[in-house]
Amino acid sequence: MADPSVLKAARDALARYTASKAASAPPHPPAHEPGSLAMLLRPKSAKIEANWRGPFRFIGRGSHSSSSIIEHLTTGKNMEVSDRRLKAWAGTQDLDTLKAIIAEQEGEYEVESIVSARRRSPGSKTIMLTVHWAGYESEEDSEVRLDASTAQLAPLDAFLESHPAWRRTIEAACRRNGWQL
Repeated sequence: MADPSVLKAARDALARYTASKAASAPPHPPAHEPGSLAMLLRPKSAKIEANWRGPFRFIGRGSHSSSSIIEHLTTGKNMEVSDRRLKAWAGTQDLDTLKAIIAEQEGEYEVESIVSARRRSPGSKTIMLTVHWAGYESEEDSEVRLDASTAQLAPLDAFLESHPAWRRTIEAACRRNGWQL
């Protein structure tokens, strides 16, 4: 059985600690307004990578008192992150310019149009799309596979309007794989 004096000392120490924590000011939420832009500190970064990435759109407070929800500008993906990893964006570029910069930095490119479509091989169910990238020469067009993300591109809708022979084939591929068109 434990010594009663040791237990009393431990309880007193715990009470002092609890009182000091209650007396200290709670962490202040970041001064971000919904819709404002914020930079995100990487949890770990290689020597050649920048420590901060973004900007991201601040959506609102997270599920914890010290977390926030931010949205990736190009993918629209929401993330809940610690407030300590956020700082206000100090830049002045407009949102469209920022999206283009972020997409280029992260290896994402904007699709300007779909030039053509083909099956990977005769009888194959895989459909390859020739994509023209915004801001690039037509010699730099490349082929990408029709998948869940490419099926949702607005340029694919324009391609199907101008090439109606592909509509049934692409719609069937989307239904077969459970993709939205």
